Amino acid sequence: MVLISMVTVLQNAFAYDFSAISPTGQTLCYNIIGNDIVEVTYQRGYVPTYINLQGDLSIPSTVSYEGQSYTVVSIGTEAFESCSDLTSVEIPNSITTIEHLAFSGCTGLVSISLPDSLTIIEIGVFRNCTSLTSISIPQFVTTISPEAFENCTSLATVILPNSVTNIDDNSFFNCSGITSPVFNSSCFVRMPTSYSGHYDIPYGIIKVCTQAFKDCSHLSEISIPQSVVSIGCDAFSNCENLNTVFFNADNCVFMGEYGRIYNQDAHPAFYNCPNIISILFGNNVTNIPQFAFNGCQNLSSVIFGDSISNIGNDAFSQCTRLTSVSFGEGIANIGDNAFLNCGIIGELVIPQGLIAIGSNSFKDCYGITEITCLGRVAPTFGSNAFDGVDTGITVNIPCGTTNLYAGRWSYFHNFNEIPFLFNVASADLAQGTVAMLQEPTCDDPVAIVLASPRDGYRFDHWSDGSTQNPYTYTAMGSLTLTAYFASTTEGINDIEMDGIRLLSVDGRIVVESGDGGTLGEVRVFDVTGRMLSEAHPALSGHPSRGEGTGWRAEFEVPASGMYVVKIGDQTARKIVVIR
Repeated sequence: MVLISMVTVLQNAFAYDFSAISPTGQTLCYNIIGNDIVEVTYQRGYVPTYINLQGDLSIPSTVSYEGQSYTVVSIGTEAFESCSDLTSVEIPNSITTIEHLAFSGCTGLVSISLPDSLTIIEIGVFRNCTSLTSISIPQFVTTISPEAFENCTSLATVILPNSVTNIDDNSFFNCSGITSPVFNSSCFVRMPTSYSGHYDIPYGIIKVCTQAFKDCSHLSEISIPQSVVSIGCDAFSNCENLNTVFFNADNCVFMGEYGRIYNQDAHPAFYNCPNIISILFGNNVTNIPQFAFNGCQNLSSVIFGDSISNIGNDAFSQCTRLTSVSFGEGIANIGDNAFLNCGIIGELVIPQGLIAIGSNSFKDCYGITEITCLGRVAPTFGSNAFDGVDTGITVNIPCGTTNLYAGRWSYFHNFNEIPFLFNVASADLAQGTVAMLQEPTCDDPVAIVLASPRDGYRFDHWSDGSTQNPYTYTAMGSLTLTAYFASTTEGINDIEMDGIRLLSVDGRIVVESGDGGTLGEVRVFDVTGRMLSEAHPALSGHPSRGEGTGWRAEFEVPASGMYVVKIGDQTARKIVVIR
């Protein structure tokens, strides 16, 4: 009973509705998938009357069966799989979809014409078509699916339209015959392995596909533009002479995870690039994936952007010549083995936002001679995180945190509290001076500062918004407090004379007349006498927001400072503006 059921299932799975002779003489099988539409299917020998396909094949746009005409709209799954004797295929404009593995294994296929009507090329459609030499993707295709041209080893020319916005993993895997870079407006697909020297990926590329530069052993420098947001697995694997990476891709969030769904043997983007010397990351890269630069033996310098929050496990392990590491302010987590056996030399600076350091992260980094921790909360670290680093080196920590660090960082014992770098400054020494009456210390973090205005000025506020003077401030970290002053010759906010008001509002000078009044010509000068602006608000001004029919004029000024306003024949007036 079970055997009979299995046979029935196979017969149903490979059933077709009818067959017909193609324009080139081959017998093709069709399934009816709508009222008047069909797809091409191929029975692979399950049908006794099957005639092997070979030579040049032309698929018709319409086909008749029992007096009815059908439009051929798709080529079905595995329709021509392993037809190794097919040499060329002409596809009509009626077809919009080529389904999974449709031409996979057609090892004798040299050329195929894809119609403009085509919109979908599904997974593995031309996989292992080892004789295919060129392909032109139609203008309405938006996605090249995974493995679409995998192992097309003779493929030398690929034409991609700007409509393609996504090229999936392994789409062009092992296309070793490509002789010129392949990219369109959004995706970089493949670089010929023979390319040497420096290469700038064109601006506008948003994705560097899987294995795009793999085995480019003569490539020495690569510049990744700001537009790139994704780099696929093995994108630069085995680029043995790559020495410099200019990583300008500020928004790149993916650099090839270890082991991907379509190829479990995939590696990170820069796998086995032993001669990379320096890497500079853009400010908005957020994550360095695990194993990303593992084993880059000559890497000496890495500068991380402020938006990188995570460094994955083993990301830089075994980079034995890595001597300089500069973390950005946004770093929160350093994974296990992240810098295992690296040659970091000199001071290691730990940013204040770092929360956790993984096991073995800095193990055997013998060159570390000093550590400076900027955070008042000591990061946790896993087992053996600093094994091999001298336990007696100086660990600089913020004022008042010795007990906290001594508890969490018991591996070390020589803690040094960093004095506050607390300063006080005047925004304009011509308007006033400042003095520190009491400096903060680690034992007593209270600071007392005083602002002293010069003649014609008054103290206005400190840079943190406080208006106290003298000002008592409890320092929790390094800081510069700045004092701002204002003129006392006229009020800074509101001057009224002869029915005309002069105001400083949000960094602008505002002049307005009272009810029924008009303004003459209004001109604004800087203190050197240079005229900056003029207006005729009696003719071109705007009605006052208050009652009546007054007029209003506003002037933008380039910077904070004193300005002179001349209104018609009236006496010039001074006003101070703070932007």
